[in-house]
This record gives sequence, structure tokens and C-alpha cells, in this order.
Amino acid sequence: MAMALPMLVLYATGALAPLMLEEAHINPHILGIFTLAAFGVAAVLSMYAGRWVKHWGVRQAAVSLFLLTGLSFTVLIWVEHWLGMALAIAVCGIAQALANPVTNQAIASQVPPSRKALMVGVKQSGVQLAALAAGSVLSLAATEWGWRSAFALMIPLCFGMAGLVAGKHWQARVPVIRISARGQGDKLVLVYLLVMQAGVGVTLAAFITQIPMVAAQIGMSTQQAAFLITLFGGVGIVSRLVLTPLASRLRHESDLLLILYPVAGLSLLCAFSATQAWQWLIYVGVVGIGSTLVATNAVAMAMVIQYPVFGEIPTASGRVSAAFFGGLASGSLLFQTAASLTEYFHAGIGLLLLCMVICCWSAVSLRIATLRH
Repeated sequence: MAMALPMLVLYATGALAPLMLEEAHINPHILGIFTLAAFGVAAVLSMYAGRWVKHWGVRQAAVSLFLLTGLSFTVLIWVEHWLGMALAIAVCGIAQALANPVTNQAIASQVPPSRKALMVGVKQSGVQLAALAAGSVLSLAATEWGWRSAFALMIPLCFGMAGLVAGKHWQARVPVIRISARGQGDKLVLVYLLVMQAGVGVTLAAFITQIPMVAAQIGMSTQQAAFLITLFGGVGIVSRLVLTPLASRLRHESDLLLILYPVAGLSLLCAFSATQAWQWLIYVGVVGIGSTLVATNAVAMAMVIQYPVFGEIPTASGRVSAAFFGGLASGSLLFQTAASLTEYFHAGIGLLLLCMVICCWSAVSLRIATLRH
């Protein structure tokens, strides 16, 4: 829930966009501002969120996360002006910034070593759970009662989770890895991980925003295009649950990353090469990206918990999140800028493939550096 609820605002504004656009004060440009407000704030504040988690502790940080998310939903359903709505979504960006540092620290301090990798996969799948909920439960509720009423359903859940966290007995379990060793860290090794997550963020943002357009161009219906996003979310959940523990069993997690990034590149080519006669290619591409790139984010978070060389868990988690959110915030714009250089998607696809090449290089460098330590 800590990963899902802050992201739900963003996914819901996309899924419910047709209903929101019926109001005179909202237009497609404003919906783009909503995305920038959420991810922009999350990217900037993620650099500091780790310090907050260290200072507050897991309980206070998690309670703050859920209260901020509930406040965001509350303001969003009451204000009429788009600026107030953007500010409400920006508040949710603060919760997004806290999500990875607080959940990673909770796993490090509360979960036995043998289950850490699995729990990282479980909690990272919350992001895809938000996408599924936005496209199913909230969409159905919004159709029946309106988009504001659909958002209102999430408010009790947010405040209920805050109460659950506040009342939980947190065990004073000490992480296996010494804090003093983590405090040193290796900045260059962390940079490799940041580069990978920025590249993944750029690619995922561009892919998710462009796939519905590609689907429309090859003659797919609105329902079929919506199913692609649902398929992406479902496959993403499975991949994070399966591949995160699998990566931890290898000699080094980057061994798996060096397989996932090239497969993701091939999946991009499949998706953007789809035609009306070869519509199945877009399904291959969606499944391929959902089962590769989505999992790499969870693997990265598991590495932050596993290896002392990245430094203290909350701080490193915040920085990795900042790189990922920064990529998400800029990915669609970068793709559109690159694609505008040619008549079709060629330059845009080239940009995304370049991201995958850089990710592979960073994974190799990361493997060499961490094994050396």
C-alpha cells in the first residue's frame, strides 16, 4: 500500500482522463502538468527523503506517507481550479519520494535475510497494483458515480493504513550489515545504479505514453488499447515477484540485468514495429517490457538493501528513486523531442535503444565494482 497509494493518484488521472476532461477547467495540457507535478516533486525530494526516514524512523515516516496521500486525495476531490488540483497531486509527490526509502528500511530492519528479496518484489509490485486498480476499480466507480467520488473511495484506505502503521509493534531488529560499513558507501558504484534507473525511467515513461497511440495507429480499439495497459500491469507484478528473488540467487544481480536489458530492447522494436496486419507484435512488446524493465527497478532496490557499498539504505534508496522519477518525468518529453526529428518514431526508438545500451554498460561496470568490494 505504501508503494501503491501514492502512485494511484497519477495512474488514476490517466485512466479517468476522459471523465476529467468533461469539466471545462481541465484540458490535456493540464493533465500533463499533473504528471510533471507528481514526478517532478518526487524526483527532487527523493534526494532528501532518505534523511527524513533516518531522522523520523519507519513508523513516523510511513504514517506521514499515508496521511499525505490521504490529504492529496481529499484536496483533489474538493478543489475546482486546476492549480489547486496540481498542488494536491504535488503533495502526493512528497509521499512518492518517501515510499522507497521507508519500505526499503522497513524490509532491512524487520524482515529475515532469507525473505528480503521476495519482500522487495512484493512491495515493488504495489506500483503495478496501482495501475490495475486505476484501470479497473476506479474506472468502474467513476463511470457509475463520477471521478471525484471514485477518488473519495481511497481516502478511508489511506487514513486506515496510517492508523495500522501507527499501531503496529515494530521489532527492534538490527540489520545484518553494520551501519558503520554502510555509512561509507562508494559514490561511483551508486552512480552506475542511478544511471540504470534513470534510463529505465525514461524508457518506461515513453513506452507507456506512446503505446496507446501506436495501438490507435494500427487500428486497435480503445478497449484493446486499455487492455494493453492492464496486461502491462499484470505482467509487471508477476515479473517483480518472480525475478527479484531469482536475481538474489545468482552470483550477482547484474547477471540477470544483462539479460533483461537486451530483451527489453528487442521488445521495444517489436512494439513499435507493429502494423495492422501484425498486431500481435505490440502484445509481444508489452509483455516483454512488463517482464523485463519493470522487474529491473525491483532488482535495483534489492541491491540497495543487499550491498553495503551503496551506503545507508534510506539515503541510497532516495537517490535511486530520484533518478527513476527523474527519468519518468522527462521520458515522454524526450521521446517526443527525438521523434520530432523524423516523420515516424525512428529517432524516438533510437533514443530508447540507446538508453538500454547505457543500462547494459552500467550493469557491467556495477558488477565489476561491487564484486571488487
